[in-house]
Amino acid sequence: MAIVTQVLRHARGAVREEDLAKVLESRFELLSPARFTPLYADDGTLAAAVEASAAAEADPAGAGGGAAGIWQRLTDNERLLLPYLDEDAQHAAQLLEIGQAQAGAVLAGLKAKLLLALSEDSDREAVMKALLRRCADPPPEPPL
Repeated sequence: MAIVTQVLRHARGAVREEDLAKVLESRFELLSPARFTPLYADDGTLAAAVEASAAAEADPAGAGGGAAGIWQRLTDNERLLLPYLDEDAQHAAQLLEIGQAQAGAVLAGLKAKLLLALSEDSDREAVMKALLRRCADPPPEPPL
């Protein structure tokens, strides 16, 4: 209840159920990453892949893993605005091709999400750099 109360205070009003659920999921690590158990190790290739995934699991708060989790929680509009956090609502409205008030709300929501997601991270700069690299990546091709 304390976390829910703090989220509502920080938002200064209503919060969508999905966003509140994501906060609780993130805070209490309700969804854990999939784990794979090798059944056999053939010529070392499978064993190397398992060792690499185990090393990645050992550092869940690493920049890449933290950025991936944050990236999944962002909407398409928030992903577009990510490189432009220092810009104002008018610039955001032009980028998103929506009204200035709505763009300001999206920008404020993005900043709040990032503040919450990065508050417990030990290496905020590395996570932000990983997020910005994702912005530079071309979007995946839609399925045919």
